[in-house]
Amino acid sequence: MVLKLPYYFFKSLNYLRSDKKIMLFSIIPVLIGFICYYFLGSFLFGELEVLAKEYVSNYVQVTGWGETILQWVIGFLIAVFVNFTFFIFVSVIASPFNDLISERIEVIYKLDPEGITISQMIKKIPSTLFNEAKKISLIILISMGNLVIGIFAPPLAFILTGLLFAVSFVDYSWSRRELSPKECISEIKQGFLAYMLGGCAFMFFISIPIINLFFLPVAVVFFTTLNSEIRIKNA
Repeated sequence: MVLKLPYYFFKSLNYLRSDKKIMLFSIIPVLIGFICYYFLGSFLFGELEVLAKEYVSNYVQVTGWGETILQWVIGFLIAVFVNFTFFIFVSVIASPFNDLISERIEVIYKLDPEGITISQMIKKIPSTLFNEAKKISLIILISMGNLVIGIFAPPLAFILTGLLFAVSFVDYSWSRRELSPKECISEIKQGFLAYMLGGCAFMFFISIPIINLFFLPVAVVFFTTLNSEIRIKNA
């Protein structure tokens, strides 16, 4: 399964290109993300950078190279924060479409023969958004704890982060199927290494501003494809 990860990645891209429904459901949140980046991103970055520099200058007085380095660090941290905030925002908005994308992949694999209609998706939007908000809150809390783990056991933190990232996308399938925590853990065990390595690889692309908008739907397709392959293999 692990050796076939590149194959599943390109297979996911093929689904994305060839299936009109998946393409449509992917484009909408990407466009929303671009609009948010264009109209709010630069403004938010500029305002936060000014506030941060003013705050730091009240406690740290440096000149010359030290001031240049400090400003660069502040700018970098603000950029990371803004990118992370926008990615979470777009993820929440995209969650109903991500659910449709995930469901569409399972239809292709004949794991969900009925499929879901647009009207059914609209009815599910409140519950989908609520579930996404809960998931993101849990991820943030676990990530904070993972930072502490990273100080003492970096390899373990790396494994947990990659696995957590993968699970956040497989969760669309789990939620539709209403799996219990025990059943979710069972599916993780069946593809532990594949989920972990796939999650670590996608984290790199998701961390890049603007690029992450394109890789958000790709990640949904990839991890649903991976989950579907694992389910069929262990059926």
